[in-house]
Amino acid sequence: MSAELTYDLMLEVTGVLRSIPVRTKLDSDLRVGETFDLRGRRWVVSSVDQIGGEDFDRRAVAREVAEADVAA
Repeated sequence: MSAELTYDLMLEVTGVLRSIPVRTKLDSDLRVGETFDLRGRRWVVSSVDQIGGEDFDRRAVAREVAEADVAA
């Protein structure tokens, strides 16, 4: 996909009770199970919802990938 999509991301950090909200633009769709790097950490997408609004196109939730998962 060539057009930029705006995502509202909720980043779920291991060991932290509150998620980190981030708004970002990506040039491709995020898919459940996909991993990406952001803020010096590795994340895996756990859900993506299509949102019909002017401020953003998609809402996604991603959880931090544990270091043990990365080493495997």
